[in-house]
Amino acid sequence: MEYHPSKKYIKATITPNEELQNIPDGISIPFFIEYGSLYPYILYIFKRVNDELCFIEKDEMELLFETFFHCPTSFINHHSIFYEIQNKTSNVPLDLSGTLYDDDTILWFATPHELYNTKKVFNIPFSSQVNDFFLDNLCLEKLYWDHILQPSPIVVYSQNELRKTIFQSTFGADFSRKPPHFTLHKNIIDPLLPAVRFALFRPYDELENDVTFVQHIQHTSICYIKKFPTVYENDEDFE
Repeated sequence: MEYHPSKKYIKATITPNEELQNIPDGISIPFFIEYGSLYPYILYIFKRVNDELCFIEKDEMELLFETFFHCPTSFINHHSIFYEIQNKTSNVPLDLSGTLYDDDTILWFATPHELYNTKKVFNIPFSSQVNDFFLDNLCLEKLYWDHILQPSPIVVYSQNELRKTIFQSTFGADFSRKPPHFTLHKNIIDPLLPAVRFALFRPYDELENDVTFVQHIQHTSICYIKKFPTVYENDEDFE
């Protein structure tokens, strides 16, 4: 099913098909749904505490988002601990394609692919509490649109000099006249280079660290990062 251009008539939803297990006390999980790609996909939101991505506490959520966003946000409560964030002044979904991440970033947006597969965003791991909760609740990987289960994207990267990286964070990966039209990377190739983080839907081909695909609507940028965050005790090889 292709993306509905109005963004208004059909809403995607997370629908746990079973009772959630082992919910930590006093937390909230803000999220938003990105509609600008081939399919909608969900981004869960966490805060960085030292060298981990942790749950947001309920009593700090409003202040955190007022500080982070440049536009007023509102929260719609779903399924007890889940809060969908929206632009408070309109029904237009938030556009985070140009979000800059750096060492001072407080709120981090994570795809189900990162929660269930890579266990980190860039080089920052999820806390054990976050990992345990999502592993106990596999249904949170699923997103429904018009009552149909949607595909879930993987996360891939582009790395270039800063000016080109900023350009790609808005306009996408470089286009080639001959197939494969686009090439991105499964892993960070150089932590000293700026990077754009993309969500990518099938079909695509994988060869070593390269991922190739042919339709520009298959991928959408989540953010770009000018300098990789410092993680003192959890630094790992990016390969």
